[in-house]
Amino acid sequence: MEYGVIIPKGISYIRKQIPLVLEDAENGLTVLFRELLSELYEEMAHLDKRIEKLEHKLETIAANNEACRLLLTIPGIGLLSATALFTAIGDISAFKNGREMAAWLFR
Repeated sequence: MEYGVIIPKGISYIRKQIPLVLEDAENGLTVLFRELLSELYEEMAHLDKRIEKLEHKLETIAANNEACRLLLTIPGIGLLSATALFTAIGDISAFKNGREMAAWLFR
């Protein structure tokens, strides 16, 4: 805002607007700030790619695991929750019933 550049809140706006801000030579950004913003944007893009790769690995794990596939059928349980639950619990037969597992989860 100091330079008159305003980007709405939200990561999707940032992803769309930063390249436009960097291309606009008339917006008054200093060379140093432009360099720093460019580096931060590149780092964000790199992290987005890492997240995408990790999600792909989780999808592969979930697809090859019956317990994860069953967990994914529960409304509200997504990829991260299913794989995290499977990893945390391991062998579901360690619990006598659902109540015991719920007690363990919320201990």
